[in-house]
Amino acid sequence: MSSTLVALLLLAQSVDPLAEAQRAFDELQFERALTLTPPPANWSGFSREEVVHALTLRALCLASVKRDDEARLAFRQLLALEPGWQLPDQFGPRVRTLVLEAKDAVSRGGRLSLAVESGAVVIGGDAFGLAQSVAMSWRMAGETKSVKAPVANRIEPPWSSSEPVDVWLTLLGPADSVLLEWGTAAAPKHLAPAVVASTPGPAQTPTRLSTFGIAGIIAAGVGVAALGSGVFALTQADQPRAALAAATRDAEGRITSLTQREAFLLDARANGAWQAAGVLLVAGGVALAAGVTLFLIGPVTVSASPSGASLMVPFDADFAVGALR
Repeated sequence: MSSTLVALLLLAQSVDPLAEAQRAFDELQFERALTLTPPPANWSGFSREEVVHALTLRALCLASVKRDDEARLAFRQLLALEPGWQLPDQFGPRVRTLVLEAKDAVSRGGRLSLAVESGAVVIGGDAFGLAQSVAMSWRMAGETKSVKAPVANRIEPPWSSSEPVDVWLTLLGPADSVLLEWGTAAAPKHLAPAVVASTPGPAQTPTRLSTFGIAGIIAAGVGVAALGSGVFALTQADQPRAALAAATRDAEGRITSLTQREAFLLDARANGAWQAAGVLLVAGGVALAAGVTLFLIGPVTVSASPSGASLMVPFDADFAVGALR
């Protein structure tokens, strides 16, 4: 009978390695409970719930025996893993202060998290040394594979993102104990193929006239106006010439229908109009040519290089200009 009872007790302890430590803690035997609580190095095979239980016993026992520095770290690890954990009512202000300090540290570092975001495995928050590695498992086309990687904030996935895949992740702590799970083998997370976003073309920049272009338009306008005025002056020059040609003349060719003064005035008007027309036409031609030249060289750019310069003209042609010395 006694041997059967011992066997049952041993079996119970093997099923729940924290049961004896919990009994000692409930009896306020904190030193003994701390000794019976498996240290992190012995957490092999621990589930997430067992890790939380072990951290709870360890933190409370350490605080109870006034090993505050160790208790502070244990509380931080516990709250990073289980932010909703609450301190039992029987503990006094000193322990509550340690818990409040730990909560503040966790709120600044962020709670521990595990997920796949934007195609990558992302581990968030501060584990305060608790997280050791991440096991990544995936099933694709009926084949299951697994790899383990060191903890990092962002890990490139080992599976192909171009095909549908079932994924489950496990964040591992000391001795490969389970801290967090994202999906399971029985209920994996299904990831659809990544959609490749099309690369937008370069934005079309509105064409803006340069200073040369604006000056060219103004000069060309002045040239066209001058040419128009010159043509008008030519038409005006023909009128006095026509009047002189139509005047009555005597047998010796002298004008008799106009006085000498009138004839001289008509001739002067004709010569003045011709001279003005000539000046306007020449000036208009020069201004128009200058305007066209300025408008064309406005977009021209010259870029220097160690061996020469590249000249860009509006007709999209490149010309090599001799070496710059």
